Amino acid sequence: MCGGVAMTYNTNTSLSSYAGLSAFALSVFCILWGTARTGSFLKEKALITCAADILARQAPELGVTSRTLRMVPSSPIPQAEVLRGKKNTGEEIFLYFFPLRGMYGSFPTLFLYDKKDGARFCHLIGNHPTPRDARFYGISSARIALQCRKIEHLHQTVAYE
Repeated sequence: MCGGVAMTYNTNTSLSSYAGLSAFALSVFCILWGTARTGSFLKEKALITCAADILARQAPELGVTSRTLRMVPSSPIPQAEVLRGKKNTGEEIFLYFFPLRGMYGSFPTLFLYDKKDGARFCHLIGNHPTPRDARFYGISSARIALQCRKIEHLHQTVAYE
């Protein structure tokens, strides 16, 4: 007897089965959490590498490298990822990954924002066999201009820390 309460066989078996179930649930939770953390880390690395490669080809005068880019934790725009970086002059820039709808489906795109020049379209992202203009894929200049205006309006209304 322990403290006046005896452990019966039924109490002991149900307690051990609850402990086993709790250990199983905790291990599943830890596996899912670890997978999600690893996935978000890999996604961030892929976005940073992709943005640095595109900027090296499209705008080498900016001097942006993957070392100067960081992910903004919560994007104020749904379905968009935002990176923050610095030019070689020290000015801050923002890179936006948007899916834009074209004639043949949705295409991931990259936009660049800096205070001096505003927002501009950089490039389509993906494994396209030959790099072509966005109009070839059915993304109109009006849609690109609309996204640029949205980004500029966003920077007038939302303060990034």
